[in-house]
Amino acid sequence: MRLPFWVRWGRIKWRPWIYAVTLVGVVLLIGADPRSNSCDIKHTNQRHSSSDTSDQKTCNSLDRAIFNGMTKFVADKPGDFFLGVGALATIGLLFYTGRLWRSTSDLVERADINAQKELRAYLGVLGSYIFYDGNGIQAGVEIVNNSSTPAYRTRWWFTYEIADSVESARFTAVPQLDAEWDQVPGAKNTLRIRAEVSGADAKAIREGTKVFLMYGRLDYFDAFDKPRHIEIAYRTQTPDRLEIEQWRFWKSPEPVPIPGHYKST
Repeated sequence: MRLPFWVRWGRIKWRPWIYAVTLVGVVLLIGADPRSNSCDIKHTNQRHSSSDTSDQKTCNSLDRAIFNGMTKFVADKPGDFFLGVGALATIGLLFYTGRLWRSTSDLVERADINAQKELRAYLGVLGSYIFYDGNGIQAGVEIVNNSSTPAYRTRWWFTYEIADSVESARFTAVPQLDAEWDQVPGAKNTLRIRAEVSGADAKAIREGTKVFLMYGRLDYFDAFDKPRHIEIAYRTQTPDRLEIEQWRFWKSPEPVPIPGHYKST
């Protein structure tokens, strides 16, 4: 299908043409002889019914004046003419060389950014669990390195909270553990906690009047020595989704990520 002319014209790269026209105009103006632009005053007698005489002013057209001036300048000073053309060509070459250098620099920078995105470490959550065993709540989150490079100097903190609702939870951070490790590509690691809870709290969580939350943060460095982190936060399922194994045992399959508290860099 043939596109409308205004669409085709919109795709034309006008900037090089503007530069070229400007360059030609500058060369022509430099070569123009001011004397060729002067007008000759010719007095001619014309026949009129009143036998009056008048002066008629005749001038060369602009294009003729520029052509005559250019021709005369080239003939009289060819060295200066070609020197000026060479200078303008050199300026244009320097300009486009700068443009090329800038484009190449941007291309290298983008390639470096893309390489870092592809090769950096990415820690993510593989799975999680929360269940009550009759004496307390056991919870955990399994972390996996989904990239082709290790996650270096990984440290973490992980805690829990029992609240009336997610909105009333405090999400208080705790100090990081002293231990750190390097997580190689494909390696898995599980963050575990055990919460000593009363039977009343366990029953309230099972009935939905309270909610159990687990949250934490992992900090690590990627292969380019840039700090990265992942923040995780999960809550128990709603009461109708809990798996009740016995009257006092329950399990929350696939704990729910808490919006606004699950982040990564």
